[in-house]
Amino acid sequence: MCSSLAQTPSLHNPPLVEVIAQLQWGTPTTTLSCHDTLDEDSTKYEELFKAFADKVSAKGYTQSERILPLGIPFFPFRPTYKYFKSNDSSVFQLGAGIFSVNITPPYERWIEFRKIVALGIESLLGCLPEHEKKEHMKVKLRYINAFKRDTLTELSLNKFLTEILKFKIHWPSILLEQAESSDKIKVQLDLVIPLKSGLNMELFIAEGSIINEEAMIMDIATSITTLDSAAQDKIMNAFDSSHEAIATTFFSLIAPLIPDKIRPKEK
Repeated sequence: MCSSLAQTPSLHNPPLVEVIAQLQWGTPTTTLSCHDTLDEDSTKYEELFKAFADKVSAKGYTQSERILPLGIPFFPFRPTYKYFKSNDSSVFQLGAGIFSVNITPPYERWIEFRKIVALGIESLLGCLPEHEKKEHMKVKLRYINAFKRDTLTELSLNKFLTEILKFKIHWPSILLEQAESSDKIKVQLDLVIPLKSGLNMELFIAEGSIINEEAMIMDIATSITTLDSAAQDKIMNAFDSSHEAIATTFFSLIAPLIPDKIRPKEK
């Protein structure tokens, strides 16, 4: 694990909404039946869901819930079950060709969430069929943040992008001539950035709401699809690299808000 991960700032009032660590494998291209009479593929997945439940139950994740009701077909790369424990914000989700670890606040640091991700990956690999372990693996890490009005006061999205995040927006004169005001032009930023490290970064910024409260949404994700086997060390190294890229980008972008609006915790 990169030593720099332990140095990531921790914030008193973080804008974090959710962190999602996701693993995707295989190429299930057809909808799988899960009706009263299970076919071979459906039985295979039901066995996987049960085996995973047994493994994580021993680690305290004793509760499970079927996301797709019985009688509804399995959808490729869509979670079918979630597994959780009382008084904890972390959740495992598992479906045909997809696994994720989700957490909502309170969230302290990656180094703590990483332990939960590693537990989930270890449990998954312990019950995944051998032929599926040989499939190419896609690792994706996603951080969803929401900057509410109490943080940004009256900043429009345009000013948030230009004054805080330092993006440059140049409007063609024909738009400015017709627009009531440039501040009222609605903008959504959606970037896909291939990184030198081999990761792909997706950065999405737009106006939105969290629990009926207006906010600026910043969704940052990185992914890599070149893993050629389901080795836990390779998967976790990919997550570490993903986190480092996201954290470096995020804290650099929001630097103008620190320490005035988002205070770092004292060490």
